[in-house]
Amino acid sequence: MEFREPEELCSEPLRVQQQLLDDETRALQVELTSLLNTGQETETNMVEMSALNHLMSTHVLHQAQQIEHLYDQAVEATKNVELGNIELSRAIQRNSSSRTFLLLFLSVLTFSILFLDWYS
Repeated sequence: MEFREPEELCSEPLRVQQQLLDDETRALQVELTSLLNTGQETETNMVEMSALNHLMSTHVLHQAQQIEHLYDQAVEATKNVELGNIELSRAIQRNSSSRTFLLLFLSVLTFSILFLDWYS
């Protein structure tokens, strides 16, 4: 058996403890590095999602403006169709009244010619 001095006996458990602490420190460093990488990936993903969300909201706003413009055009087109229907009704009335006037005019002209032929 070997005899060691008391200093050597005390230093051996300290070395083992120091080795255990170093191993734990390395393991914690690896775990923290992994967590840091995961956090950085998450941050990158969040920044990308934020940019895509902003892009999507911009497109939705643009589409909303286009829909509003189309709605205004549809309302204007409906008014124009209604005005066109009114004009068509007026044209039909004018056509029937002008037809009546033309028929009356031709009748008077025919009777005038007949009267002038009979009178001569």
